[in-house]
Amino acid sequence: MEGKQEAKEQPMEWLIPHELSEQRLDKAVAQLAGVTRSQAVHLIVSGKVSISSQTVRDKKLRVKAGEHFCIDLLDKPNQDVCIGQDNIHFKVVYVDWHVIVVDKPSGLTVHPGAGQNSGTLVNGLVARFPEMANIDSRGTKWDSMRPGIVHRLDKETSGLMVVARTPTAYENLVSQLQHRAVQRNYLALVSGHVQADSGLIDAPIARSEKNATKMAITAFGKPAYTRYEVWSRFWQPYSASLLEVTLETGRTHQIRVHMAAIGHPVIGDLRYSSTNGTQSDLSQSDRSCRLFLHAHRLSFDHPLGPRMEFNSPLPKDLQDYLDTFGV
Repeated sequence: MEGKQEAKEQPMEWLIPHELSEQRLDKAVAQLAGVTRSQAVHLIVSGKVSISSQTVRDKKLRVKAGEHFCIDLLDKPNQDVCIGQDNIHFKVVYVDWHVIVVDKPSGLTVHPGAGQNSGTLVNGLVARFPEMANIDSRGTKWDSMRPGIVHRLDKETSGLMVVARTPTAYENLVSQLQHRAVQRNYLALVSGHVQADSGLIDAPIARSEKNATKMAITAFGKPAYTRYEVWSRFWQPYSASLLEVTLETGRTHQIRVHMAAIGHPVIGDLRYSSTNGTQSDLSQSDRSCRLFLHAHRLSFDHPLGPRMEFNSPLPKDLQDYLDTFGV
């Protein structure tokens, strides 16, 4: 029994078979060790894989038949680490060793949560930057299931997000958000004519007591401040206003809740434009568009450098819809 136990504690070793020759390292690890591709990547970037006694960390390395292959599985892949997925589509606008700026498409959830464990922006980030899933985060609030996420966009909202690549950058960006040093500007097409050319909506937001999936304005909510400026007003094909909206706080669904509260819901927002849970107050034109909310400008202080600013034009679907107003 003792001999068998000692053998189990040794790293797993093979000679690369001919059928795996020229395969990517992550695929070979997955097949030989009986783990998922994402777990294989985690092992590789963790320094648990060696070829001919040399540690290798390049998941794309092509293996060769007959090479001596060793995988240290004494520490099994952490099941609480977010799993990377190569098929998540999003644009990386900027990247360095500290921060990543992405342009998120509409329809992509930011991170795993209740009811969704995969197919998120974070899964895609971990696939492109696998070291983010293996960061020693002791002493920080870095979340292994939401690595680097300091702020979010709703699934239906498109546009710019900054993601921390290290715990140090994470702590810095969180502090900037708390002190309102991160500026987030959105373009929103809302129903009706907003009368004032600019304004500040000051209304606390909390989870709705009537519907747990919605947020609501309530005296017991957290402070929420939304500034807006009217860029254009339209009469045809129906009454609408194009706004630039600036967040001073970052409550869940803040822009959508605030705009609906002043009687100008965001076009395409079926959740907060409804009356008593129906869509009866939405015209057919409103419902033909997805949520018209786009994070078009983002600025922040780089954790180790100067102020940075990024801009994102309206996605084609929103621009095409706006063109129907004769813009």
